Amino acid sequence: MITARRPLLAVTTAVALVLAGATPGAVAASAPAVATSTSPPFRMPLPARGYSVTAFDGPRCMPTTGASTMHNGVDLAAAGGAAISSIAAGKVVATVDGTSSVAGYVAVRHTAGGTDYTSYYYHVWKADTHVKVGQAVTAGQRIGSVGTSGASTGNHLHLEIRQETASGQKVLRPTEFLAARGVDLVKNAKAVTASAAPATCTYWTTGSVNFRTGPATTHAIIATLAKGTAMTHVPGQSSGSWIPVKIGTKSGWIANWLVTPTRPAAVAPTPVFSTPTPVPSPSATTTPRPSASPSPSASPTPTASPTPTPTPTPTPTPTPTPSATPKPTASPTPSPAPTQQVVSNTTYATTAALNLRATASPKGAVLVVIPKGGRVGKILATSGDWRKVTYVAATKKSVTGWVHHGYLKKEAAAAATYASTASLNLRASASMSAKVVVVIPKGANVGAVLASSGVWRKVTYVTPQKRSHTGWVHAAYLRKR
Repeated sequence: MITARRPLLAVTTAVALVLAGATPGAVAASAPAVATSTSPPFRMPLPARGYSVTAFDGPRCMPTTGASTMHNGVDLAAAGGAAISSIAAGKVVATVDGTSSVAGYVAVRHTAGGTDYTSYYYHVWKADTHVKVGQAVTAGQRIGSVGTSGASTGNHLHLEIRQETASGQKVLRPTEFLAARGVDLVKNAKAVTASAAPATCTYWTTGSVNFRTGPATTHAIIATLAKGTAMTHVPGQSSGSWIPVKIGTKSGWIANWLVTPTRPAAVAPTPVFSTPTPVPSPSATTTPRPSASPSPSASPTPTASPTPTPTPTPTPTPTPTPSATPKPTASPTPSPAPTQQVVSNTTYATTAALNLRATASPKGAVLVVIPKGGRVGKILATSGDWRKVTYVAATKKSVTGWVHHGYLKKEAAAAATYASTASLNLRASASMSAKVVVVIPKGANVGAVLASSGVWRKVTYVTPQKRSHTGWVHAAYLRKR
């Protein structure tokens, strides 16, 4: 089974499993095995002998277009509709429905040994059928059904476990984590087909795309590659949606949604490389041309154009090829990763006119066009290359949606400002014997600290008469506003 999510979400080889003689309903009715561990008890996410281990965590070859090369979980192939159980008691913190291009998932927060963990159960189609956000669940309680949403070639559960820390989430190894708590995913599997990644992987371009000197469109173009150009890549190496590759003896970078691991019928000859040509930065992008649709299109939509990166132009996204089977096929565009909450307080602004979309997809409805330089505050969540933000329009209307991270820039952190905790002398220098410039009343705003000298702080105070005075005050009589 494969999972394509960035950053850090992926799988190895995709294997679709059909359980002979067993219907999804029959599998779902089986009770999951109970682990021997206690306080709290841990249980199997799927019934014992009802799945195959098809991929462990670690580096891998990209199994499909747009997939990442690092797998952060374990893949358990099972029949579609098989019951997925929570590995431990906890609270549901997220449910995301799946589509043919978005991997649906359920996330459950647990506390074990005084430490918080979050378990993620990916590739479900309908995430809130059995549980809702905020609901308490018990160990072994059914929380979902095995599916194949997102960039996946067969029904399977992709299980991830992350430890909650002050700086964010730490990715753990699911098999080792559960084994230490009495749940052996390998021993209880009906088969283990997972294999180690090779030293190098081979990919081919899906169209005419640019081969660059670095992992962004700001880097020079080495050459424009023809469709079917072969390249090699070391598993696990990437920078966001970009992977370092070698074509012949030339090394460079290419976007992972513009290559495929499937050898095409016609392979292009190895290109002759020329001197790199500088290209403009996305920050210099002008306002997009009006599209034929009622909504302006300014969202960076990844397309197989000569520039292998999303651009804020109204280029339509390629439509996924219809499958001969009822199951939706993987989209040729990069599959957004499961949504993750972000703890950073960094704020952002746009570098170009940008569509704010209803979902983390270039197909999502456009809610509003954010102008270049528009402030969108903190990132609320991530899903692959997409970021959930809130934009306050000129009309003061607040709109929350998704934008492509390639057109966001960090805003300079605002300096802390201070107020006086008592009537305070503002002195000409950092000394008790220095001349008093003015007496600052209690509670007055003195702005940001301009400089420090021992226990003294240089600040500026503006009087009610709008006269500005800069001098030194004792740090003990300042508080953050």
